[in-house]
Amino acid sequence: MSTLPDNENYRFEAHASVIFQLGESLISDEAQALVELIKNAYDADADYVKVTIETTDKNNIERSRYPDARGYIRIEDNGHGMDVETIQRGWLTVSNSLKREMKASGRTTTKGRTPVGDKGLGRLGAQRLGENLEIFTKPENSDHAYHVAFSWKDFYKVEKLADVKPYHKTFPSTQKKRNYLADF
Repeated sequence: MSTLPDNENYRFEAHASVIFQLGESLISDEAQALVELIKNAYDADADYVKVTIETTDKNNIERSRYPDARGYIRIEDNGHGMDVETIQRGWLTVSNSLKREMKASGRTTTKGRTPVGDKGLGRLGAQRLGENLEIFTKPENSDHAYHVAFSWKDFYKVEKLADVKPYHKTFPSTQKKRNYLADF
């Protein structure tokens, strides 16, 4: 019988494939995946959301990590954008939901909206829409924008969820606030 030393660090970890198991079990189809992503614009106090679906043309997004990808879904809005903490704690932390915390404390958005996306899992549905995911976001009152990108294929290449390292870049931006997510 093998034993571990008493000082061994015991902890839970997640295999990277948990992303697919959660996404497939919680998001039933492509339409629901789109709805979940559009909810994010509502929760960000956006006045409009524009969904573009291009099935054959190359991606034409400036600064894209996937410029040769054919076909894309772009979801654009004029919401308040995400800062670094919101990207890390909200988008990149599976099942964590800053919106759930808002709802629990009875808070609403600046426009008085009660957040509708609160499970922290809807973003996983984007895997039903394409292989790559990119987020471009510019927080209100900021002169910088953020770009985060990864391929869902990256989750097949590693064992631990923490081993998936998304691309991230900060760049100066004088553009009015605009947020979009592109999936190819």
